[in-house]
Order: sequence, then structure tokens, then C-alpha cells
Amino acid sequence: MNKKKIWLVIIFSFFVPVFFWKMNHNSLTSLDSGALSLAFGRLAGLSAAVLLFWQIVFISRAKFIEGKFGLDRLTKYHHSIGFVILFFLILHVTLITFGLSRDTDSTLMEQFQDFWKSWEGLQGAMIGFVLFATATLFSINALRAKFSYERWHLSHLVAYFGIALSFSHQVENGKDFVQQSGLSIYWYVFFGTALFFLLTFRFLRPFYCFFKHKFRVDRITRETIDVTSVYLTGRDLKNFSFKTGQFAIVRFFAPGFRWESHPFSLSLPKNNEFLRLTVRQIGDFTKKIPELPIGTKILVDGPHGIFTSDRVIGKKILLIAGGIGITPIRPLFEELINMDKDTILLYSNRNQENIPLRSELDSLAQYKRAKVIYVITNDNKWTGEKGHLNQEKILLLVPDIYEREIFQCGPPGMMIGLRKAFNAIGLSEDRIYDETFTF
Repeated sequence: MNKKKIWLVIIFSFFVPVFFWKMNHNSLTSLDSGALSLAFGRLAGLSAAVLLFWQIVFISRAKFIEGKFGLDRLTKYHHSIGFVILFFLILHVTLITFGLSRDTDSTLMEQFQDFWKSWEGLQGAMIGFVLFATATLFSINALRAKFSYERWHLSHLVAYFGIALSFSHQVENGKDFVQQSGLSIYWYVFFGTALFFLLTFRFLRPFYCFFKHKFRVDRITRETIDVTSVYLTGRDLKNFSFKTGQFAIVRFFAPGFRWESHPFSLSLPKNNEFLRLTVRQIGDFTKKIPELPIGTKILVDGPHGIFTSDRVIGKKILLIAGGIGITPIRPLFEELINMDKDTILLYSNRNQENIPLRSELDSLAQYKRAKVIYVITNDNKWTGEKGHLNQEKILLLVPDIYEREIFQCGPPGMMIGLRKAFNAIGLSEDRIYDETFTF
């Protein structure tokens, strides 16, 4: 299933509940303000529920959709949809409360209190709404930065509990469900599918991989002052398939690590002997990586990502990396060389002493159709290229850039700046591929 078909399925998923809703509200023009408020309040609730389904599917890591969009983009969709769902839920609560208060000639507060005291299943839905709203607000970047990973992750786990609490309210109290048994059956199948994807790809698949391959830390090497490579070994690695440029979400079963999982690129091509994660120490979790005990067991969720050579069409490629963004680029560089592609790598770092994997890149640059250009931004001792990768610098270093496809990975600010530079010189968007570390 390609992207267009997936988008068609997403659009169609809204038509089914709207069809049942319209069957119950054929004469909207004849309704008074209270009844009209109830009708559109129910539509807002149905819309929120459909969006919730796709929010779960997007983050389930189901391969049929992740393999087309990439987990980084799906995570962004998941993040944005949460705020849209919250808007529809607030609209649902407001319109339903207003509509029923008009019918019963009560105040909004009296109607709200009646929901809590008298409506079966509504207490759970109200608690679920609060839990979901809290998790959504915690996802605002400014707020998320104030909380530890553990607290932010816990808020999302609690949100799943809130969703479960509110489900019975939909089919037991919703007029559209009560009057249309077909919609209830559809709803159970609909959300049962989402639950199946979530359990299969987020939990069962990684644990199956864990018991099959028995991943563990084999050795740890220091690449630079603040960059460490962790080599993983395991059983039957020849049957652990991944593509260069992909990443895995790993959980180390060691004290101080086991409660967090993080995405790391696989920084070597497949070799059937070991996997390698190359990590820059920029946070509390990554700063502890050099202390990992040898032999630590690892849960590997993946591979994920579409930052791979499958997207290559032509013969000329430009790779751009910034700092630790080299980790998906390095194996991709080697594969493109083996594919006999004319490949240039622009690699930006702050200083020459802290260039991760430099010896490997220099070795690869010895091949006939490969070239590495290091660009240093803050080192007076450096005698090579200096400055930032802006429009002028890129045109100078890669004069045939219009003939090349571009794969880039680096800090968010650098990526945004490069996109602006590419737009300024008229490069086609469909030949530029990004990998981000923002989820």
C-alpha cells in the first residue's frame, strides 16, 4: 500500500461514522439551538475518536505505514494530532453540556454535576479526558523541556489508561451508537485493529526479537571526547535484517537504564557479527552510556526509518552531516560507494579534535568515486574548509549540486538552514531527504 492509498483510507475512515451520524440527524435545519448543539457535539466526539485511532496507529510502529512515511514523520503527525483531538474533545464536552442544559432548563454547572452523578460510564470518560488533556499539554515543547523523560513518558502511559476509561462511554452513552448497532460493531473492530497494531508492533515484535537474538553489549569504544560506540552482539544476527541509514529504539537492561528507551542509528552496515550504536553524550541518559556493563542485555525495537538507499534514483549523491548526524550517513556512504555512486560527503563539526568516525570516513574516501569534505565552524587551527554550510559554501564545494540527490542529517537548526539554502537556489524538494533525531 503506497502513501496515496493510505491517505485515502484515512479520509474514508471519517466517512463511516459521519454516515451513521447523518442518519440520526436528517433534519438539522429544524432543530432548536439545544438539539443542534447536541448534534454537532456528537459529531465533534466522533471526529476526536477517529483521530485518536490514527494517532495510535501512527505511533504503533506498524511496518505497513512506518515503512512508507518514516517513524520521525509519523511521530510528528502523532504529536500534532493530539492537539487537534483535544480541541474536538473540548468542543464535544462544551456543546453536549450546553445542549442538555437547554433541554433540562439547568445551568451548565448543574448539568456538569448531573453527568458525574447520574450518567453511567461518564465518570470514567471525564477522568479519561483529564488524563488525555494532561498528557497532551505535557507534549508542548516548552513544558516538555521542564520534565524528565520518565515523567513525560509516564504521562503518555497514563493517557492510554484514560483512553481505555472513556471507550465504554462512547458505545454506551453515545446516541449514534445506541441507535445504530452497526456503528457499535464497526467501532469495536475499528479500535480493536488499533489495539492489535499497538500490541503487536510496540510490544510483541520487540520481545520476540529480544528472545530470538538475545542482544547484549559486546564492547564499548571511545570515538572522541564525548562520543562513544556501543557494539552489540547476539544470536543468529544474519537473520536480523536492516538497511543502512535505519535506526533502532533500544532499552538497556542495566541499573539506571532500563526505564528508558531511545532511538539510535545503526552506524555500521550489516555484517552478521555485531551492530553498532554511536552516541554523543548530550543528556543524562547518554552521558551514562560509557558506564554500561559488558554483557548487558538489550531490547532492540526496529529497524525503523526510510533514510535509505532505496530512495536513490540517479548516479550522483550528496551526503550532508552535522556532528552526531554522521551516524546514519556513515553506513549509507559505504553502501553508495559499493553501488558505484558518485558520492560527496560534507561533514560539519565545531572543531577537528571532535570529529566522530573520522578514520573510517577517511578510509572510505580513498575509493575512486567518493569524496569527504570536512567543514569546521569553530577552530582557528583548522587549515581546511571553515564556516557554516550556507548557500554560498555549498555551491562552492559542490558546483554540480543540481545533478545530485541529497541526504542530510544534523542538528535541527542546521537542517532548517540547509532547507532554506536549497530553496533559495531552486533545488527540487523531492530530491532532498532528511533524517531527524527529534522524537
